[in-house]
Amino acid sequence: MLEAWMTAAKDLNIKIQYPFYLTTKNERRLKFDFLVEEFGSQKGIVIMRMSKIHGRKAIGESGFAYSALSYRSYATYDRQLFIDTLNDWGYIGDFSKKPEWYTGQPWTK
Repeated sequence: MLEAWMTAAKDLNIKIQYPFYLTTKNERRLKFDFLVEEFGSQKGIVIMRMSKIHGRKAIGESGFAYSALSYRSYATYDRQLFIDTLNDWGYIGDFSKKPEWYTGQPWTK
């Protein structure tokens, strides 16, 4: 899944951090697959696999959004799926620098 998101980062001009480590308020260090910057919340959106959901409370308390993604759906890069996903999460960065493909159209109304 990370390779697909690395491809997306290049193609869609987005920033990801991998791996992503989060230190909780109890000084516990949690490792996540990666972080997509400028989407989902001011601090970005933490990505984890559906099969490895952990740390949701710590993520929220730290001001990040999170999404648990299906490995099957996101293991290979499908440009439109990734654009739709990013649009659904919402762009939070500087709107003068938003990607040209970004519409902000969520999955549901």
